[in-house]
Amino acid sequence: MMEKILTKTITQCGKSFEQKKKNTLNAKDFIQTMTAMQSISTRRTIAGDNTGYVFLSFENFSLNMHTSDLEMTIANSIECNFFDELKNNEEAYGVQSKKIFDIVRETTKQELNFVFEKNENSLEIDDQSFFARLPTIPYITQEEIKNGIENIFSIKKEIFLETLIITNSAIASVQKNDSVFNGILLEVYEAAVKITATDGYCLSNTTISLSNESIVDGRDTETMSNLISSFVISKRAFCEIGKIIQLLSGKEIDIVVGKTDEKLVISGERFSIFIRQIKEKTPDYNKILNTSNHFSISLNSQELTPALRRINSLNSDSFLPTKFIIDTKNKEMKIIFDGGINGYIEETMYIDCLDANINENNLPHVEFLANSSYMLNAANATSGKGREKEEKIKIYLPLDGKKKPAIFFKEDPEYKRKRKYAVMPVMG
Repeated sequence: MMEKILTKTITQCGKSFEQKKKNTLNAKDFIQTMTAMQSISTRRTIAGDNTGYVFLSFENFSLNMHTSDLEMTIANSIECNFFDELKNNEEAYGVQSKKIFDIVRETTKQELNFVFEKNENSLEIDDQSFFARLPTIPYITQEEIKNGIENIFSIKKEIFLETLIITNSAIASVQKNDSVFNGILLEVYEAAVKITATDGYCLSNTTISLSNESIVDGRDTETMSNLISSFVISKRAFCEIGKIIQLLSGKEIDIVVGKTDEKLVISGERFSIFIRQIKEKTPDYNKILNTSNHFSISLNSQELTPALRRINSLNSDSFLPTKFIIDTKNKEMKIIFDGGINGYIEETMYIDCLDANINENNLPHVEFLANSSYMLNAANATSGKGREKEEKIKIYLPLDGKKKPAIFFKEDPEYKRKRKYAVMPVMG
């Protein structure tokens, strides 16, 4: 009975859908692409009619899809079976993104069928169990997608995704989307790429070698000798990149980073992400990360990280400072949190690996206040993948007072990468 009603409804829409030349594609691929595009296509903007839509066109045996919110543009292609009359059709049809996503997202079929009715400005979809017709708007594919992209470097997908997660943790919140203090700085050198983020309280800096040589602490001169390009993009865009890559990337191992005249471009085998740059001058992060007037200590990550977690359990609802006391003579560090009615915790742990050039007759004694959440982020960011019981975290501490950051450091020879994570002290 339901089949008769459906057939009757389809026939009433004009020419029977069953008699039309349909373009067939994989339903899972289409739904994954639409999922990746939702946060971009459904974002409210002050722009006109071209936001809120996903634009579809058929070309070279692929369905090309793109959407934009003015800050970011996503383009992806899906293999598709279609007819000769649509093979080189560069005209794109715009469909409201949320509507088409809500219609197809729960299909259990393997294939979706599409028919564009150009004269009626509509798109017809079916999966053999449902039929839908949606209005379309005409649109020509954006020039940035059609024009050539200048590739700058390629990077292993696994390394890139992990670096995104670490870098994002350096920014607690986004107040102004276009502020460099809530943005990500990406610097491309001849032999390395450096990704830096800050919110004014802490700073994450990851350097990844693009050559066969590992990056060693204190030996950046040759690696950083020739800056090729630099970009600043919003934290929101940086967060979205990771989600999009995970949804749209297939079996490819590498991600390619490139540029157009105005935008940073992240590409895989069948997708590209275009990101508008923030046009502001960034602070000199190298001065903040300079360790020339610091001394270093080494801590067991399996002691430091749980200690900071325990403190955060009492300090989760406030930003009360935590006191850190480094006693190099007795080779110990105390961490004290006094939250009053929130509770009190005192942690003591062994430190080692002191700098050999420190005068034993004048061993430094350092006390400073810091946010325990930021210190925990720093510890997590500079812990290795193995999380071995005896894994060490290296921390540079200032010799000359409380106004300079504590700088966590980690070398990762396996991925030819090093990380620095600076946490600014707070005034008590």
